[in-house]
Amino acid sequence: MAESESDDRLDVLVVDDSPTYRMILSRTLKGCPFARLAGSAVDGEAALLAIAEKRPDLVLLDVSMPVLDGIETLKRIRAKWHDVDVVMCSGVDQNQTGLTMQALSLGALDFVPKPQGDNPAESFAALGAALHPLLELAMGRRNARRARSSPAKAIPRPPSPIGEAPPARAARPESVHPVPTASAPAPTSAKPPVATRSSTLPQAVPPTGGPGRRPPARVELVVVGVSTGGPNALQAMVPRIPEGFPAPIVCVQHMPPLFTASLAERLDRASKIRVMEAAEGMVALPGHMYIAQGGRHLDVVRGADGRFRLKLHDAPPVNSCRPSVDVLFDSAAALGIPGIVSVVLTGMGSDGAAGARKLREKGAWSIAQDEATSVVWGMPGAVASQGQADELLPLERVASRLEELVRSGGAR
Repeated sequence: MAESESDDRLDVLVVDDSPTYRMILSRTLKGCPFARLAGSAVDGEAALLAIAEKRPDLVLLDVSMPVLDGIETLKRIRAKWHDVDVVMCSGVDQNQTGLTMQALSLGALDFVPKPQGDNPAESFAALGAALHPLLELAMGRRNARRARSSPAKAIPRPPSPIGEAPPARAARPESVHPVPTASAPAPTSAKPPVATRSSTLPQAVPPTGGPGRRPPARVELVVVGVSTGGPNALQAMVPRIPEGFPAPIVCVQHMPPLFTASLAERLDRASKIRVMEAAEGMVALPGHMYIAQGGRHLDVVRGADGRFRLKLHDAPPVNSCRPSVDVLFDSAAALGIPGIVSVVLTGMGSDGAAGARKLREKGAWSIAQDEATSVVWGMPGAVASQGQADELLPLERVASRLEELVRSGGAR
């Protein structure tokens, strides 16, 4: 906990049975000016005792541990301490990636892969690059919780620990869904996910493209981009898409290698459409969803037979991401057809905003998730603030709206 009223740093508990990883995580925290190591624990039972004593803001939780593993520990944290965020620290073997996907579905904020290299300096750098934005996100969520419980108390923003990482802020009231103007700065807010859902879904805001903007009469392809909070957003959206959906869906979720395969398998089990990890040369079929492989860009191209095909490549990262949403959207724009719908869901940064603009210039229709239902309104907020969102939708409305667009050319 904070040592004094003036010390407003993010208190972080490190939980890992490996002394090496506890040391690596602790040293990484020391490099973040607004975070502080609140303590460490060697297993889940010790972690629960430490949380009760120290009340940290964030727990960095190992997936696999003796005595009480990360999954069971996460369940108990979520049941007892709603104001404590959890980021999972995962290995990259197949069993660990599957458990990590399960942890995200149980309420973990996100995850970081454990460094695998033999070079300590590279390991610290890789872990810091992955962890620092999540520390900032957790700081923003902690500040938002404090602001709601004590609105009159001003809470300082953390200094940005890395280059372009956006400062987090409390969200606007969830009942308001304005369309930002194109001159407004790109929002990059971090906010807690909505805890409950009304039986009456919020309505979409009016299109932003002006009187001449209309959805395409025939939708041939749907492209999706998502990052932080994405596995849960996709878990909420994709199972709502009906069997026989008459267009292929191609998706970039920011994730490292191996994790995207586990995500695709989990979504496939829960969905009426087929969901799979993209492979080189694969034909993109209606009623199927293809998720970009972690660590590789994904393009959609037209084959000689006129069908959409998937192309994987290892070009440099775009927006510090590979796969990148903008790379996927740019390839879809290069098809030169209007019959495309782009969807940008929750995520940090602005990946997808430039690609959405290119797609709209070709006549495509653009959907962005609204702020109230986004874990982080960075990517969809950037699309909206740049005037590139034809519709802002709550997450619960995205699947049904896609069905309307592909079956009836956008008629409501």
